[in-house]
Amino acid sequence: MTHRVKRPIQNPELAATGALCLQLGISADYLKTFRRSGDLREGVHFIRLPNSPKLLWRIDLIRDWLSNGNSQSHQVAIERYLVSLPSHPNYKKSP
Repeated sequence: MTHRVKRPIQNPELAATGALCLQLGISADYLKTFRRSGDLREGVHFIRLPNSPKLLWRIDLIRDWLSNGNSQSHQVAIERYLVSLPSHPNYKKSP
């Protein structure tokens, strides 16, 4: 019996480390440095897949962070993202 492997769903909001690095022209070591320093925060800039060492990165927030650093405008972008989550107290479902 053969099993067909389905192509994974492409998520335009998230990217694996390698794909993100190719897309933005940065290295995995660059991301690792800022992740370990705390500039890139788990649950905001990236998530960990359960039972896996693999990270998925929020493309829009990484792009914003590369442009603005940890400035006030980047903090606004983070807050906008957090409010978009259903778990946020001020979440409003899009029409």
